Amino acid sequence: MIDLIDNINMGELYNSDWLAMRHERVEDLRRRVRARSVQIWWTDAIGIYNGRIDIYATNDFETQSLMKTIYIQNSTNMDDFELLIFDNNFDYLKINYINNGIQAGMLNLSIFYD
Repeated sequence: MIDLIDNINMGELYNSDWLAMRHERVEDLRRRVRARSVQIWWTDAIGIYNGRIDIYATNDFETQSLMKTIYIQNSTNMDDFELLIFDNNFDYLKINYINNGIQAGMLNLSIFYD
């Protein structure tokens, strides 16, 4: 199972909703799955390469913890994309993108559940 957020305009700020790290999946039988990895990539960024992606985690929506900051310092990261591997005990993840001079480009994120 994969959740995908694609083609986010890098010329604008972006704040995702809280993304669930655990889901119930129904196939032949019901089972719980949880996020195992997050892949983040961007293409065609133009402008001043000073943007950043902040990744937050929470269990209760009232408090949050900054897990990682990814700095955007080139037009693409397709040859070296960010892959975050989880053995998570948190319930939700949130992505905040701050353009800081980046005028255009496409930002993408996929979450793999197992």
